[in-house]
Amino acid sequence: MSRPKYVAPNGGNLYEFVNNMRVKVTSQETKGAYDVCEERCPPGFASKPHLYVEAHETFFIIKGTATFIWVMRRMTG
Repeated sequence: MSRPKYVAPNGGNLYEFVNNMRVKVTSQETKGAYDVCEERCPPGFASKPHLYVEAHETFFIIKGTATFIWVMRRMTG
């Protein structure tokens, strides 16, 4: 990604799942360095346990709380 990219608050590619994920920046645009997704999860939403071997996740919780399980430890933030 050589230039800044603006994506409107409800912009991006919408993938309609339970949590309606919007992909703002794809890994193809950043040469595999990262991607940016926005998820608006309803109260009580739970993702299935999963593991990424070649990727990392970063979360910003804007409203409410979320519980994560990391290396068999439960953390709430």
